[in-house]
Amino acid sequence: MTNDMLLEVPRQEFKAQSRSLINRLMLSGAPSWESKGQIPRSVWKQLAKNGMFHLPVAGPEVWRTSAFLKELGFFGYGGIRSAIGVAAFMAPFYIEKFGSSVLRTKYLPSIKNGDCIAALAISEAGSGSDLREIGCMGELDGTDLLVINGQKDFIANGRQADIFVTLVKTDKSTQLRDLTVSSFVVIDAKSDCVNVEPIDTMGWKSADVCKVRFNNCYVSVENIIGRANMGIIQLVAALDFERLVAGTMALGGARRSIENLIDTAVKTTTKGKPLGENQAVSHSIANHASMLNLIEVFSNSAWELQADGKLDASTATTLKLRATELEMAVAQDLLRFNGSNGFRSDGAPARFHRDAIAGTIAAGPSELMRDILFNEVCSSKLQKNTTKPIPAASPVLMAVAGE
Repeated sequence: MTNDMLLEVPRQEFKAQSRSLINRLMLSGAPSWESKGQIPRSVWKQLAKNGMFHLPVAGPEVWRTSAFLKELGFFGYGGIRSAIGVAAFMAPFYIEKFGSSVLRTKYLPSIKNGDCIAALAISEAGSGSDLREIGCMGELDGTDLLVINGQKDFIANGRQADIFVTLVKTDKSTQLRDLTVSSFVVIDAKSDCVNVEPIDTMGWKSADVCKVRFNNCYVSVENIIGRANMGIIQLVAALDFERLVAGTMALGGARRSIENLIDTAVKTTTKGKPLGENQAVSHSIANHASMLNLIEVFSNSAWELQADGKLDASTATTLKLRATELEMAVAQDLLRFNGSNGFRSDGAPARFHRDAIAGTIAAGPSELMRDILFNEVCSSKLQKNTTKPIPAASPVLMAVAGE
């Protein structure tokens, strides 16, 4: 199937064909990719050839992207879905939405055909969720070059990446804790000035999570995405999209865990009866399934907003929070209901649980998601009824909530 054929598949067939394609390309290799810590380079080309990097991020056909991401989550390997989600959607989004025609022409075709693997380099170990604390700097050298120095941490696709879409401070003249003087820059990941070191993570084993150091990397100012010092504006819009993607993949992961949970309840016996005949077990499954249905409807509405260019922070944040926490809750029950077998590190329940934990952290931890929602829903009303200022629920709130 070529990428054009995939995009022409009718709606009713697309889900089934996406699942079949994912299984055909990745099912047999996934366990070894987990142990090796990355997806083989050759597989990226196959993913692109079969249309996985050609799905739209806006417009009337964006339902295909939603359906594919759910199937990617349903596949059951959080590291694989993270790596693909970043390379195919999250990182290229900055270039596609904000980049110059030169950058779009230079990078997007090679990303879509699998020749260029993209990574998103935002997080730093010392800053946590407070992106105003980032220390990675990009200073003009007096010509048309930026000199990049600093370190990024927990970067998916680190060793595989050909480019890093990187958030850096680009003006030292203002206060250090000021994200309004930041910029996104495309950095050649294969340059000698770039040092990449794998991180041994508990979950997302095949996501190739790394720390990345930039040591006097000279980058043309043409590689600044959009205008310099506009990183905060780009970040606000892109974070909504990232959370939409992350939440949608988690929704697929939750569905997979629920199906495994039901299978466990039917096949496992205790005191001579199926585990599912225990009311506590059956009610737990019912709660998870009903919540899945609710979030599924909400997800569809969120993608309709994305199709029309109207996705807002509250919607994206709500989806990411609820979908990842549902996936986590189901994974915990799956682990418990499998007893000692669930505790085997090489088993699916343990992998689902490890990967679900990562889902509640990446693209903003659940605590930050609640901070954002509180700020949008409650803080303005509470402010009117108190003489004391309501503190920002998170130091990065003004950045991620767009205030």
